Amino acid sequence: DINEEPGKYDGKTVRFKGQVAMLRRDKNNMFAPGRFVMTCCADDIQFCGVPCRYPDPQSLEPRSWVMVEAKIAAEMHPLYHGELGPVLTALKVAAAEPAEQDVATF
Repeated sequence: DINEEPGKYDGKTVRFKGQVAMLRRDKNNMFAPGRFVMTCCADDIQFCGVPCRYPDPQSLEPRSWVMVEAKIAAEMHPLYHGELGPVLTALKVAAAEPAEQDVATF
């Protein structure tokens, strides 16, 4: 829902556990916390992350688990190919234990 209607979440604060992913584009003080998700079957498993501003993303280990508290803004970002999408600004990022399940299902 947040990807389809980012304006609905603009200004809200979220807290969630995710894995650290580094961005290939727009690396300037950003990473993308997220999860591997499966919506239908094992063939559709993919990583879903949200761009997140963070002062020192290089201090984070790729694929490590973190608890993120962040403010959401609806913004343009290269990941969204010219569309508005959610962009986080981290308030807190802390190391976390891995999730009970590697893949989130819906």
